[in-house]
Amino acid sequence: MKHYSYNCKKMFSEDGWAITGDAGVFLDPFYSPGSDFIAMNNCFITELIVKQYAGEDIALQTAQYEKIFRTLFIAFGPVYEDQYAIMGNAKVMSIKVIWDFTLYWSGIALLFFRHKLTDLEFMQSAAIQLQQIYQINIQVQSFFRQWAEVDLSTDEMSDVFINYSHIGFVQQLNKNLHKELTDPELEQQLVQNIAFIKELANEIALEAVQLFPELKQHTPEIQDNRSNHLQDIFTQMGSRF
Repeated sequence: MKHYSYNCKKMFSEDGWAITGDAGVFLDPFYSPGSDFIAMNNCFITELIVKQYAGEDIALQTAQYEKIFRTLFIAFGPVYEDQYAIMGNAKVMSIKVIWDFTLYWSGIALLFFRHKLTDLEFMQSAAIQLQQIYQINIQVQSFFRQWAEVDLSTDEMSDVFINYSHIGFVQQLNKNLHKELTDPELEQQLVQNIAFIKELANEIALEAVQLFPELKQHTPEIQDNRSNHLQDIFTQMGSRF
């Protein structure tokens, strides 16, 4: 299926109209959180409707909400662009799914659950942290592509099932979505999440390079102090794939 990803010129108007879902921008038909994008977009639209009915000038919010949503749209791009080939590698794709969950629940989803996407002041203060997450993700998604190209160990089909809901840090990230946090506490949670993301990226890179030394040239910055967040998963895959 070609040309399934598309854009639009404008999503929110200060004249009082807006578009959402497939009528606006569309990223990916198979793997992307399309309904999540709709939910985020509807939050912006609802906020604009409330403000306009209250008699407020929505010109600033209209422009800023559009900018935020399009930034989110671009930020999700590396998760999907040129990544379909990874789906043919059970080992790498299993780790990628865990990574994608981690990135999502550590950043954008956390802000969505705390109703912060429409808080322009907070989003401005969190921009540096979100940019850090984006930059780390670009490096790791590129690394996944390189890893899948050299790892031919899972060409045969496997019956291994990785139950992501049993992974401790995945459970904790999900619980964190529901925590009531003040703005300073939420900013601190973002900082902690970034530190964890860096640890996880390092662990993934070290595991892959140990198996395929030629990947070292493609890795994110590697530290010798390795965490063990995915050790059980790597052990399970190593014994069965």
